[in-house]
Amino acid sequence: MHCRQCGELIDENAVICVKCGTEKGKGTEYCAHCGSKVEKHQMVCLNCGYAIPKEKISFKEFVRNKKKAFITKTSAYRIIYVKILP
Repeated sequence: MHCRQCGELIDENAVICVKCGTEKGKGTEYCAHCGSKVEKHQMVCLNCGYAIPKEKISFKEFVRNKKKAFITKTSAYRIIYVKILP
């Protein structure tokens, strides 16, 4: 497996990349399967054909990235609705 941030080969049991310190699976610059450089909009690595997963962000990061958010929460099913205000 390769680091998705710097492309360095990392151990399968590693939690972070020892070269750049990025968490395993985080990053968007390189293919995790072959380590070749990929563009952010690519869905498949053109070198090896590996499907490039989209980077997941937490709900807190999502709200932090938006200037204003109106949040409603229903406790019965633990569903959170977010409406971004202009």
